[in-house]
Amino acid sequence: VLPTATLEENFARVRTANGSLASGYGVGFQVIRRGELIAVGHGGSVAGYQAACYLDRASRTGVIVLRNASGGAFQVSTLCLRALEKLAGSTRGPGR
Repeated sequence: VLPTATLEENFARVRTANGSLASGYGVGFQVIRRGELIAVGHGGSVAGYQAACYLDRASRTGVIVLRNASGGAFQVSTLCLRALEKLAGSTRGPGR
């Protein structure tokens, strides 16, 4: 929906909450680092529904998790990030 130049500017505006560079926020998205993976996305909920969408720009891989329930120990963001780690790692392959 956004022009490519605007999207790239938004990705360049990431600010970290601390010096570890493990996570941060950009314009409309969150950035989470897990090892070599840098996941960009967003999660959220509204009464009775939860969703998460994260992508790895380097491998051009993304995962979306939707849940039509709330509560309990299940976390859509955790599942989304774990799936992305596996998928993005498999698309990169060894030495990529």
